[in-house]
Amino acid sequence: HSSFAELNCINMGHRKMPFSERPMMEKLYDYCTENDAHSVVYIKSSPFSYSAKEQQKSDLDWTRQLTQAALAEECITPPNATCNVCGLHFSPIPVPSFPMWTAKCSYVKELVSPFFLDDAMTAIKEEESRLIRMEVLNFTLFDKRSSLSSGNRDILWAQWIAGHPSFVPCDMLVRPTSLLGGKVESKLSWGMAPRQPFNGDWPG
Repeated sequence: HSSFAELNCINMGHRKMPFSERPMMEKLYDYCTENDAHSVVYIKSSPFSYSAKEQQKSDLDWTRQLTQAALAEECITPPNATCNVCGLHFSPIPVPSFPMWTAKCSYVKELVSPFFLDDAMTAIKEEESRLIRMEVLNFTLFDKRSSLSSGNRDILWAQWIAGHPSFVPCDMLVRPTSLLGGKVESKLSWGMAPRQPFNGDWPG
């Protein structure tokens, strides 16, 4: 796009399928630990683990809008400086996540290192199961738990960016829409997120 003609793209490597986002996130994390006054943008060819052949048109449209939002001027420089992560649509349901995003390095460097994320997620799942068995943890906020729960590999890195207590999201989509893609509104409008109560009608 002509708006981004000044970007200097550097090929840092190529990986064949099955594709892992971890090496890319390790480089992003390392960059932020050394440049905490900067911001970083995370975009990809699909928000989910599809091959190009499997992608439907709706998913391609969804990907374009996710990219457009993450690269929007309001996401890169939020009108409210407290926002530290911005994307098309922040969804707190079933878990806080952003498929593609722009984030402040000062926030990113506080996250669990991608080098240790797999171990951290395994420990969380084990502790969750233990507390449920002990009947000291129960999920009562929603009618049911989605299969896209914590640790799901399709949205692991979308969860990662929302994984610190200092997380303050903003987004570009007024109307809540499905985390799983589909038709989205063409007109984007910046705002702090989430834009409705947690007990609202959030699509899954």
